Amino acid sequence: MKKLFKVFTLILLLSIFVSACANTASKSTAKEENTTSKKVTNKKKLSKKEQKEILDIFYKMETTIAYYDSQIGNIGYMVQDGIDQQVVESVQNSTQENLTNKKDKIANNATEYKNELRATKADKKDVENVISEYDQLFTYYNGWIQDLESLNLSNVSTVSSSLSDGQDDYLAVSNDLSEDMMDTLVKTGMSKSDASLQFKKIIKKSVKNYGDPVDAENMKYY
Repeated sequence: MKKLFKVFTLILLLSIFVSACANTASKSTAKEENTTSKKVTNKKKLSKKEQKEILDIFYKMETTIAYYDSQIGNIGYMVQDGIDQQVVESVQNSTQENLTNKKDKIANNATEYKNELRATKADKKDVENVISEYDQLFTYYNGWIQDLESLNLSNVSTVSSSLSDGQDDYLAVSNDLSEDMMDTLVKTGMSKSDASLQFKKIIKKSVKNYGDPVDAENMKYY
């Protein structure tokens, strides 16, 4: 399998750090230039408690992303041309234990997080954008899990290629999700700099607690 998959998680998260802040700033600037009145209408000042509630939900959503990124990336890295039956069985066992057996619980948690987000006072359109992109990520996760579940000694190359396919599209959706999360925070009345800082913190915390602690330590605030 391409070694790119091994470092994909870290590249993804670092890209989100940079892209979310830069794109949110540019989108906000464009809104300011186009219609000041529309910006005022869309921006709804929430209390610190209400803002924290949204941040806490975003953190919980990010924990599922961090977990799947780490597990699928680490298990998928073992799928390389030339592996033997012992490695195939190791992939099968790891997939069963860390992905298949936990998939339903994670999906149920994700549904709970989405319902919690809908119940907040955040902008409803932004909420639905966030949820739509979050759901798209699960489409990729479920597909990659199925690829790993199907692994046997005769289809290693096929599974390896399938795991690598879609990574660019996945990254694009992930970046869109981070941008919409940032926009949602800014519209609650947070400054762009504070929203950026808080968002980076929840990503790093989610990776440290539910992903790869080494990846978390390698993250820097920009």
